[in-house]
Amino acid sequence: MESIIRVMYDGLPTVEVLEHQADEQGNIFTLLRPLPYRTLIVPAGFESDGASVPRFLWGAIFPRDDRQALFGALVHDYVYRTHPFGWTKKDADNAFYELMRKGGVSYIRAHKAYLGVRLFGKPAWEAGGTGQK
Repeated sequence: MESIIRVMYDGLPTVEVLEHQADEQGNIFTLLRPLPYRTLIVPAGFESDGASVPRFLWGAIFPRDDRQALFGALVHDYVYRTHPFGWTKKDADNAFYELMRKGGVSYIRAHKAYLGVRLFGKPAWEAGGTGQK
């Protein structure tokens, strides 16, 4: 089943995505309009699985399709996959944390997710890199 989701955040652009079932693990979000953040623009058509938190941690942190974390997850995934000029892994992780907090994710949950990407995100970062470093 597909559905269009619009998430409004205080002081940030509205996120508009098409949510569709990818597999038994969860949904994919396809960005329907460009999403600007600082020096980058996540392009329309970009796909993300949301906050890629292992299923066993969903209860402790949040489900990966939590709307509060969607903006941060889209930006984080885009930077990890493309390595835009001037962006580092640490910049992506910091943006993820900042955008989760702006989205209303509690300090504790945002901090746990941040620690997760800081400590365990290196393989995903290294697998990306289609952009210019």
